[in-house]
Amino acid sequence: MRHYPTALVSVLSVLALCSCKPATIEPTCQGCSLLGESAKLSPVSHTAPPPAIPGNPENAVQAMKRIYKALVKYREATGHLPARQQELRNLVKNPAYGIELSEKDVVCNDAKTPAYTESKPVTTDPRYTLNWNTKRPDGSKKPVLPAKGERDLWAFSTHYKRGRSVDLGGKYPSVQYYGFAIGLFSDGNVVVLPAEDLVAVRRGGSSWNTYFPMETGVPKSAIPLNQMAKQASDQHRAASAK
Repeated sequence: MRHYPTALVSVLSVLALCSCKPATIEPTCQGCSLLGESAKLSPVSHTAPPPAIPGNPENAVQAMKRIYKALVKYREATGHLPARQQELRNLVKNPAYGIELSEKDVVCNDAKTPAYTESKPVTTDPRYTLNWNTKRPDGSKKPVLPAKGERDLWAFSTHYKRGRSVDLGGKYPSVQYYGFAIGLFSDGNVVVLPAEDLVAVRRGGSSWNTYFPMETGVPKSAIPLNQMAKQASDQHRAASAK
């Protein structure tokens, strides 16, 4: 069994009105409201060690590998990828194309326990997010067969990612992320990415999208999460001072 240390994110001073919606990550819907997280949680010192995250990320890694094998078999048999995410999930009960999938391959069992619910997860949906049929971060269509060197995100999990409200001694609480986002890419690689290594792109106003930095099509305007958080926090303080 592989063990992953809990990676504490650099302090993220996030504006309370900011809505961070990963276009490919927050299984999740894929969004998280930083306002909700900072408002619902009692701030703790940013130097306090983060709580343990229940479960083992290796479970998601192995599930992603089986999802990849299933998608490759489907593509070889049909010449395309499933048009709808549910088509892959349906193969659990109705096998086809020589694909063998079980419930644990499409659902995170670690997210179905009382300990998971009590740990204030960023998503309450235990299913892995399947998104080979979504657009790339730059808005272009994901091809059935990506070109050499291209890497599209086909599935992901943030069941092992958490956010907590921290007190930095200022007027507003800040959001601090820790744990991991796990992504399956079109080349078959599964990435276990520390939460602070995600990148963000402004959607407009105070809203942002977050991505895995190695995805094809991530705009050049993408910035590290801690830089995004500082910009959002500064914007909120400036607006409040008017």
